[in-house]
Amino acid sequence: MILYAIILIAIGIAADNLMIAGLTLSKTASISNRKWVIILLLLFIVQYQMLWLGNFVGAWAHYSTGNYLLGTGLLLSVAINICRELFQQKITHPVISYTPDNLLLLAFSTSMYVFIFSVAVQWLNIHDQRLNYWLVGAILIFLNTGVILGRLQLYKPLRFIRFTCTGMLLAGTLILILKTL
Repeated sequence: MILYAIILIAIGIAADNLMIAGLTLSKTASISNRKWVIILLLLFIVQYQMLWLGNFVGAWAHYSTGNYLLGTGLLLSVAINICRELFQQKITHPVISYTPDNLLLLAFSTSMYVFIFSVAVQWLNIHDQRLNYWLVGAILIFLNTGVILGRLQLYKPLRFIRFTCTGMLLAGTLILILKTL
């Protein structure tokens, strides 16, 4: 049951990429058709590296402290922050400037949740490699879904999918809290 809760949390965290990919390929973005592939590849590579770095840091943190409640607290704080971001979003879709500084900021800011998820899973002493595959697969699916819906300018389905995945994140976090306490 804990594995399924962690998978729900991974899907909710990966859905954070949905709006970014949608806005990257929307008509308001000022990039050519070939550059968006490089941008999304950069986002994926940085997030994948943060996943592995988080595994290392989380294993070290678990070895140092041994307290699993800190991992649960990290996942709860991520769930609260993603919910806050979801309900504070403005409906407007701004023009995005893709300078090198903004691209690096975008890549690292989107990968922080992946890093925290990875640290928390290791802190909870869950060593199932399927979680990494689920998270990487979900990131790829949501980046591609965001690209397709952003190109078609279908922002309501983007928002609905993100809202649903945030609900999955909350459900997974509550299941995890109830199972670990």
